[in-house]
This record gives sequence, structure tokens and C-alpha cells, in this order.
Amino acid sequence: MKEKLEFLKLFSDKTRIRIMNLLNKRSVCVCHLKNILGLTQAAVSKHISKLKKAGIIKEEQKSFWTYYSLDISDRELNEIFNCIMSKLENDKTLLKDLKGINEVSCYGPKKKCG
Repeated sequence: MKEKLEFLKLFSDKTRIRIMNLLNKRSVCVCHLKNILGLTQAAVSKHISKLKKAGIIKEEQKSFWTYYSLDISDRELNEIFNCIMSKLENDKTLLKDLKGINEVSCYGPKKKCG
């Protein structure tokens, strides 16, 4: 039960919910998270650190950037995540974030980091 309670605590912060929503859709680097969320790199990194500590973040190094994505391997925790997020699927802020993430890329023709 302790693991589930710790997991649920991640949802107590709006910024972490926004980050989990973005990382659930694709791998994202901190530079784009900070731009979409309107936060400093330090603030985003603090939230990423809490998600990593909970063991639900996958980290991948590509060129100069570190990309993060959601990786909830525990079936029950994944079900909890999907249940909570399904209740937020029409949230205007989360939808705006997703639109923003589709307009950026650290390489290629879209907006780049920098």
C-alpha cells in the first residue's frame, strides 16, 4: 500500500500532473518542458527528480540532450495513472500543453532548444 500512496502523492502538484501528462505522450527534454510550462529549468528539474525517485521516469541521452518519458511498469500503478488522467482529459491547461509539445523538437524542422 505504501508504494500506491507515494504514487498518489505525485498527483498533489499541478505542475507534476502537467509534466506526467506530457511525458506520457512522448520523450521530452527539460528545455521544452520549461518553455511549455513557463518555469525555470531548476523548477522543472526538481519535479523530474521527484518523478525519477518514484521510479516512473525513463531517461535517455540523445546527442546533447537528455530526454525523459513516463515509464510506469507496475500494472496497478499504471491503471491508477490512466484512471486519474482520464478524468483530466478535457482539462484546458493539459490540452494546451499537449498542443505546445507537438510544436517543438530538439532536432529537425520544428522549434529547437536554445
